[in-house]
Amino acid sequence: MENQTATLKNVVSICDDTLYAMRHTCESIIANKHSFHPMLTFFSSDDKVALSAVVTSSDNFEQTLVRISESLYLYPPLKAHAVMIAINSDIHDDSGSYISSSLNVFTLSEIYGFFTSMPYTVDSQSKVTWHTDNFETINVLDKQFEGISKEMVNLFYMFTHMDHPPYTVQEVLSYLSFVGTAVNFHESTPISFYDMTP
Repeated sequence: MENQTATLKNVVSICDDTLYAMRHTCESIIANKHSFHPMLTFFSSDDKVALSAVVTSSDNFEQTLVRISESLYLYPPLKAHAVMIAINSDIHDDSGSYISSSLNVFTLSEIYGFFTSMPYTVDSQSKVTWHTDNFETINVLDKQFEGISKEMVNLFYMFTHMDHPPYTVQEVLSYLSFVGTAVNFHESTPISFYDMTP
């Protein structure tokens, strides 16, 4: 990764629209009293979405990371321009008390890496209030950016730098259908693959 002065729009010019869509999806899921599952949006160019995937999450965080990583195997054979990965988390204070939740989005390409945090709270009627004053996007090259999120970026970053994809797009899509990952094609011509949905 390089160029610390870069912005999120250097990677995905439609990032504002994409982040808004992710927030809207999160709101709708919570309003229906369901849990938000990690989402991945793959871009074929800075302003064009190729496909998106919603993985089955688990109470086990490591297992959730495995599911996300499985979907990231799409990045090399798709020759993707970038990927945005949305994950939900809770924010606690130093004493461990719950403060709010946050929709966290990792935006990665071969050159850039960013982390966007969008905190929110949910009232008794399952209505989401976004704390926009606390929204923040960080270039992962920032030396102040440390902790588990940076470790996750390093893991995800591996998939954006595979010279020789181990699987074809069709093989990954077939496997994802088998493990329950939902894939939505955004471009006009979807990719043919063997659907192994149980």
